[in-house]
Amino acid sequence: MQIIEIPSKNITLYIPADLSECDKVQYIELSALLFLYQTGELSYFEFRIHAIYKLMNMKPVNQNVEDLEKSSRVYQLSEMVDSFFETQTFKQIQDNEPRSLKMYYTHNPIPSFIGYFRNYYGPKNSFEDITFGEYIDMLEEFINFNQTNQMIYLHRLLAIGYRPKKLLSSDRVNYSTKKVSERAEQFKTQPIGIVWGFYLYFASFNAYLSDCKIFVQGNELDLSILFSNSKKDKSNIPGMGMKTVLISISETGTYGEMDKVRDTNMWEVFTYMHYVTKKNLDQERDQKSVTP
Repeated sequence: MQIIEIPSKNITLYIPADLSECDKVQYIELSALLFLYQTGELSYFEFRIHAIYKLMNMKPVNQNVEDLEKSSRVYQLSEMVDSFFETQTFKQIQDNEPRSLKMYYTHNPIPSFIGYFRNYYGPKNSFEDITFGEYIDMLEEFINFNQTNQMIYLHRLLAIGYRPKKLLSSDRVNYSTKKVSERAEQFKTQPIGIVWGFYLYFASFNAYLSDCKIFVQGNELDLSILFSNSKKDKSNIPGMGMKTVLISISETGTYGEMDKVRDTNMWEVFTYMHYVTKKNLDQERDQKSVTP
């Protein structure tokens, strides 16, 4: 958190240093502004000014009234929004390269939102409660949007991630591909801050996933070995060909047929993938060591 102190009024304010420190309301509001900035509808200067107003819960300066002092203070404060982005090199500034948003949070900033006459609930932190099939389907919509910029894929991504809860239960209804199109149509009316906010969360999780370490029964597993190809391509999208992985695992029969693999918890599948990948790498290393 960044601290702003106003001694004359004995006020101390706390401004998030990046998206990971925003509360739910701040995250949704900032995501809406980021969508406008990242789609070119706001300049970076305009984005910063609007962002600081939202973060500080301030009313905009009345442009019809001369208030240069307040405008100057707002401009100075807006420089704090730079912390939401990676530091640019001098060459990047010269080349006018787009700023890179800091993306390394794994908690879900939007646990739920209100839809048509009911609440919709998203994945838990680190997507710990989703199936491998859900992840594959979300990844496909994520990639489709990145390739086409068509909003329907953002709404489908949201529709896969968010579902109502079961009656008299704290658990969400089971994932069904048959319901995605219907929910995606309903979610077209959701604020862009929620739609783009979930996109940013999924992007941040994928960036984390491609280089994370997890502990299983006291052993540290380095999942980066699963995504070595995407690192070479300098992509933040895991490039394993997840549908191919799905087919390969179903052929082994470890979790049963394809539908059973899709219904298996995502993290359990990743743990199995790590075991297989490490085994293959160890065999390759051993073969090289004995080759004359």
